[in-house]
Amino acid sequence: MKNSQKNPPLNSTNKMKNSQKNTLKSNEKSKKEENRLKRRIVLFTTILVLVVNAICVGKTFSWFTITDGITADYFKTGKLDYKMYGDFIGTGAVGEIVLIVPGDHLLKPVTPATTPISYLPIYLSNNSTVNSSVKISVHCTVSDVDVNGNPINTISADDIVTVTIPTTWIRTSDTAVREWIYTPSGSDIVPPPTTFPTTEKINVISDIMLSTAVSQAHAGKLLNIKIKFYARQADNVTWSQIQNTDYEAIINTP
Repeated sequence: MKNSQKNPPLNSTNKMKNSQKNTLKSNEKSKKEENRLKRRIVLFTTILVLVVNAICVGKTFSWFTITDGITADYFKTGKLDYKMYGDFIGTGAVGEIVLIVPGDHLLKPVTPATTPISYLPIYLSNNSTVNSSVKISVHCTVSDVDVNGNPINTISADDIVTVTIPTTWIRTSDTAVREWIYTPSGSDIVPPPTTFPTTEKINVISDIMLSTAVSQAHAGKLLNIKIKFYARQADNVTWSQIQNTDYEAIINTP
């Protein structure tokens, strides 16, 4: 009999308690879902506000205008002012041809003579009013001479002379040209002088010598040495931007 009896049915009080528990669980679940949705809505609203504010800030900056007038002072522009000085052997007469042999020094010696012999350097004076950068190039050519004394059959021969340049000048990385940039303090920026006119000298070339290894094929040829000087403002301009501009220096006799 005991095994055949069924569980007694739930009375009304137990049914009510179970129903209340289910209702509470449902309410709690609904509240959690509601809170989760609220957080999503709040989060979305916050992001939306930030985005809108960011857009408004950007537009606000773009709306700024200047309505008040400004009277500008007069500005005096800076200038580059360099001169090159030096002298080669010979009398300096126009069209003069000086006979030289391998091992000869081509700059004028210092007078009175010194022991060992030293030579008058080629140098620059700088009276620029702005920071600048300078470089030089040395190019040599040899030519035959026609019956009228004019050069013909000219060829490049940069290795025909040995050029002595102070260590403050750094050879450029372009091996196709013989160029040096002036770096007085490890930088290529040359500040303007402290006094005007300046008495300071920037030594450029202290010696030029005809190589002792000159080929016999150059005997009787005409040697031409061209020294070019370049200057640019140090700020806002690079050498590559003005590489096609060619300024040939005029060498002045001190």
